[in-house]
Amino acid sequence: MPATIGRYAVERELGRGGMGRVYLAWSEAGEPVAVKVIRQDRIDVETRRRFEREALIARTVIGTSQVPRVLGADSFADEPWLAMEYVAGATLRDFVAEHGPLPAPLVVGLGVVLVDGLRGVHGAGLVHRDMKPQNIILADRGPVLIDFGLGAFVERLGESISSGGRFLGTLCYMAPEQVDGVSTVTTKTDLHALGAVLLYAATGNLPYGNDGAVTLNRICDRAAPPELDGLPAALVPLVGSLLAHDPDDRPSLEAVLATYVELLTAAGTTVRDVRRMLVAETFREVAEAPSRSSSLDARLAGLAAKFVELPADIGGLDRPVGLGGALVPPPEPEPATPVSAGRVAARLRVANRLREQYGRQLPLWSSSSRRPV
Repeated sequence: MPATIGRYAVERELGRGGMGRVYLAWSEAGEPVAVKVIRQDRIDVETRRRFEREALIARTVIGTSQVPRVLGADSFADEPWLAMEYVAGATLRDFVAEHGPLPAPLVVGLGVVLVDGLRGVHGAGLVHRDMKPQNIILADRGPVLIDFGLGAFVERLGESISSGGRFLGTLCYMAPEQVDGVSTVTTKTDLHALGAVLLYAATGNLPYGNDGAVTLNRICDRAAPPELDGLPAALVPLVGSLLAHDPDDRPSLEAVLATYVELLTAAGTTVRDVRRMLVAETFREVAEAPSRSSSLDARLAGLAAKFVELPADIGGLDRPVGLGGALVPPPEPEPATPVSAGRVAARLRVANRLREQYGRQLPLWSSSSRRPV
């Protein structure tokens, strides 16, 4: 373990992965920071250049408190490093492993906060590419998305597999376009990962399992639907659409957020209240406090019971998602009067032109089937 990295004094290792290691360190002013060090054998001249450019871009992430601040970086060190604000708290993976899945209302609250973080990341021109429960810290301000953009820092544009044949990312949370070797990774890739994270938070399960080659084959097979067993019925349509095989069939962040708000409103609560409940339930210092309110537990239990009663077709959840990700409004009812054959033929011609112009639209998944209709 290095004594220092740049101007930061290293205290201990926080974790490690295929790309490098993360250390807890301290600035000269006594501020705790998390320093990610990229392994030297994963870096060449081109990726150093990209690291430098995108580290600068990462500093421009604004409009959200759900990603840590970038504090410094050195792409020319023997092992390039990136220093970010240190965020205390357990990871979502560790929390679910120890305490079990989150109640449905808190899964929605988690989704709202993660959407806010992704909007900041995408607004800066970055794609996370490795969104997973290990990269979500349950902090005192709510869930915080860490390691954003590191896949973009070290991965060449347009590639989904490194030259050594190793995937850049975590297989069981990856989208089809990340593993097929030919498709381009876009912001819609993070939407697929969001669906996998929400499924894990609600059930403790993964959409395609975690069995190496079997998981890889299932991700690539568009005929193999994700496993949504145990997911509350009200969450099935949205999570299923996020896990759509084709990126264009996944909803936009704005459509996801609107649906979350609609669910919470139907359950008689608000984003602000659910966020407070989420922090109280998951941030260790609050959750373990002796003064924890029993009324909070009662409110959460009552809200979870309401979610069980919510229909799967509430509001816009039974409407298809267009190619731009927006929810398509339901069609106007047909008039009761008979329609002539000439008008029917004219309508068919218009419909065919629209199909040619806009292409296929995939409806959200229904609660009675895991296959898109």
